[in-house]
Amino acid sequence: MFIAAASMGTTSLLHISKSVMEELAGRWPRTDIVIDGKRASIEELSQPFQCYAVLVLHAGADVVAMHGDHVELNLSPSAILDDSSLKNSPFFLKAKISAGVISAETDNYSTIPISIVFDDPIAVASWHRLAESPNQMFRPIGPSTELTIDRGGLTEVREIRSKDNIYNHSPELLLRLIESSIEKNVSNRCAVLFSGGIDSTLLLKLIMDSGRAVLAVSVGLRGSHDLVLSERVARVIGADRVSVEVSQDRLLKEAARIRDTLGISSLMDTSLAVLFFTGALEAANNGIRQLIAGQGADELFGGYRKYLRIYQESGTSDVEKAMRHDLANLWRSGIVRDYSATALAGCLLTLPYLDPEIVGFAASLPLSLKIRPPQRKIILREACRVAGIPEEVAACEKKAAQYGSGIEKLLKKLYKI
Repeated sequence: MFIAAASMGTTSLLHISKSVMEELAGRWPRTDIVIDGKRASIEELSQPFQCYAVLVLHAGADVVAMHGDHVELNLSPSAILDDSSLKNSPFFLKAKISAGVISAETDNYSTIPISIVFDDPIAVASWHRLAESPNQMFRPIGPSTELTIDRGGLTEVREIRSKDNIYNHSPELLLRLIESSIEKNVSNRCAVLFSGGIDSTLLLKLIMDSGRAVLAVSVGLRGSHDLVLSERVARVIGADRVSVEVSQDRLLKEAARIRDTLGISSLMDTSLAVLFFTGALEAANNGIRQLIAGQGADELFGGYRKYLRIYQESGTSDVEKAMRHDLANLWRSGIVRDYSATALAGCLLTLPYLDPEIVGFAASLPLSLKIRPPQRKIILREACRVAGIPEEVAACEKKAAQYGSGIEKLLKKLYKI
């Protein structure tokens, strides 16, 4: 997680809460703060700076490079986690900050998000609320973007890099692509946010098969659908799993903290942010800094129930349009929310299904390999079978995480919505 600001004149402070920064710094092993070319402390963030100020929280090395008149940030999994085995990961965010100028480059799906806050100082941050004061304008930056912002305004160049000329549509190829994504993007020690559904189960099984040390973390209310299902599936595939039962008091506390810190308000966003924060906190408490999740699989392979409804009501072209729209907009809210909630707990969120090779493969598929009413995620279920996942798991239908965990239902009751 990071915040960076470039001033066009002396400014008094970065618009961040000291208490939030202290909490974040306590959850991450490394806190790098650079102000006007010099290392600084959290207390100094409230002091005036002339040229630029940067705050980065991470668990690695070579994330911040100081060059006198500017600072360069390398926010890639290999740098954030200090794991050279991840040097070929396609997930990254690069930034350069100097007096009055910020430039940055995002990856194919903005998996390491960035938002611009328009003010003096101009600022960029993983989550806009960390650098935003009331009534300021902000904007998340999209995938495959090179940008520069200075006193002349914002310049953006977007170049979508896609590989969709794939003619082998076999589940075996999909399985190999997921294995390749794990090889490039997943550290030798990680946790999987595990609900027992096929998205997280396939990732967990393939990570286990690769020889990596992986902990399955399941979050929900006592007796919830996801806790019951994940316990059964973990036993079937032989996974090491921990269950985090969220009490009413804990849910209220975490929801209030996350809503205040991240500035989210909807019930769905709050529920999912609590889910990711709680899972990441359990991983961090077990000494793990990378949380793996199955986000993107629904948009790529036709997992949402609404796709069946659109298919049946409007036909194939409308459902394909809806899936493309949802995938194209995943970076606007879902990834930013989940990444930020995970970082708030001291972990890096990694989404293997958004590897460009898998996205390109999914784009090349005919709809009949994704949805065939009443079935969804057809080819992903076939890949599960090829991977040796039992039929009872591969064929299982599951509720969305905010419902299956029981979190949204309880929040709705507590908030009297």
